[in-house]
Amino acid sequence: MHGICWDYHNPANRPTKETFEMLGARLVRHTGRVDDPVFDAAQMWLEAAGIASVIVLDSDAFPDANYEHWTAWYADRYKPNLVVIGNEPDAYLYPDLAAKSVASWRMDPQSYWSFWDSCSRGWLSRQPQASLCVAGQMGLDGLWLKELL
Repeated sequence: MHGICWDYHNPANRPTKETFEMLGARLVRHTGRVDDPVFDAAQMWLEAAGIASVIVLDSDAFPDANYEHWTAWYADRYKPNLVVIGNEPDAYLYPDLAAKSVASWRMDPQSYWSFWDSCSRGWLSRQPQASLCVAGQMGLDGLWLKELL
């Protein structure tokens, strides 16, 4: 499956369905935002156009720490093909790389498990068959994942 990462807040980066088809893109990865009309329009357009979507729930996806509530809020509104819970939680292990990434949401494995538990309960309470994914990692060595598992 060919996919792209979509910055829907960039007015120059709002492709049409024809553009997706021309590129062979059948999947879009983008970040969730509560009460953001641009995100809402983008996700609803993807669903209506039949283009698969991946919603990443990074630190900016939540107005507060009531993660179970907010993931249920998302699940009541959207039907992505995959939900990625968190983003680069292992960044604290790689300070040189992390300094360059504003998107990282640093969490030790124990904190991440608690976060995952809250988010998965919220989403699965509304969409029991949803596909959820562990956050993308900054490090390729798997240290954080080994500790998590």
